[in-house]
Amino acid sequence: MKTTVLISMLIYFFSLNNLFSQTSSLKFSQTFTCRTSNNINLNIDNPNVEVKSIKGSIIVVEASVEITSTNYRLLKFLQESGRYNIESIKTEDGKKITLSDRKKKDEIKIKGKTIIEYVNYTIFIPEGQEFQNMGIIASR
Repeated sequence: MKTTVLISMLIYFFSLNNLFSQTSSLKFSQTFTCRTSNNINLNIDNPNVEVKSIKGSIIVVEASVEITSTNYRLLKFLQESGRYNIESIKTEDGKKITLSDRKKKDEIKIKGKTIIEYVNYTIFIPEGQEFQNMGIIASR
């Protein structure tokens, strides 16, 4: 009997916690080929970047975005419009790839309230590839 009451209270508590949540979040990924490249530059202006190694010849960028609004459609619109995308620029000979983010992001306001964005990137770089951080804080 006590166990049933305890479980019911926990379910009720977590339901209330989700009901009053004031954020929306989304995760997505991008892939880039780097078969001919041997050097990868990271030019991402975000302190929440983690670099890991992966087998194969594809760079995978996973993004996790959270905004201080319950409007999931707004977040989905921002993601689909490319606000959080990473761009890949290759040199003419294809030996070097630069991954960079959108530097200028306009402030988002809804009914006078500024929407705060939290963006985390995890970048998986193929094993054996050299990479250079160009002014970002990243860990490997």
